[in-house]
Amino acid sequence: MKESDELLQKGKYLLERNNLEQAAVLFESALTLEQREGEDPSARLLSYCGYTLAFARKKYLDGLKLCKRAVEIEFFNPDLFCNLGDIYLARGDKKSAHKAFLRGLAISPEHSRLRSRMKEMGIRKRNIFSFLSRQHRLNSWIGQFFRAND
Repeated sequence: MKESDELLQKGKYLLERNNLEQAAVLFESALTLEQREGEDPSARLLSYCGYTLAFARKKYLDGLKLCKRAVEIEFFNPDLFCNLGDIYLARGDKKSAHKAFLRGLAISPEHSRLRSRMKEMGIRKRNIFSFLSRQHRLNSWIGQFFRAND
């Protein structure tokens, strides 16, 4: 096993135990190692490096770029879509997060992290006036009225 693969596995182990900072150090080391050896980094490494860059270093835009690149390379890996969706969600972009989670679930419908994220996001009710956008004032006001009377 390559040294960068070992660092990736150790980083994932730390990430599962919520040790973001140490996981970030390992992922970044693995990325540097692969770049120094002239290899293209794996999609998994890009994704996890992006995830920890966003959540440990608070560099959400940089993390998002790495995660987007990862899903372009390995579009069949639901874990990568989960990482991407988590960053979108942290940035307040629920629509893109939802789309990323759905793409991951299309690949693996039983994926526990993706199902959990979708459940946490909740299910939005349909617009009262479907011909208007969700953000339209009329939809907002009527929606607030009905929520208050539930």
